[in-house]
Amino acid sequence: MPSGVQRGLFGRSPEVRAVLTTPDGTVLWEGENKYRKSTTIWGGTTDIECGLANGLVDKLVRAIDDASRAH
Repeated sequence: MPSGVQRGLFGRSPEVRAVLTTPDGTVLWEGENKYRKSTTIWGGTTDIECGLANGLVDKLVRAIDDASRAH
């Protein structure tokens, strides 16, 4: 995960990628999420790991909802 300085200087945001597969390797879902929240004026940050996971789970839930509507 890039530091705050690296994110600011090089434009890199922390990101996470997940691939859900069945035991035989069939891909069920792939998702990515970038953390885009910035630090506060006081130097504090929100919890980056939770922000990444929360965004990824939100995308998974939307994909499940979309798939259930399609059937």
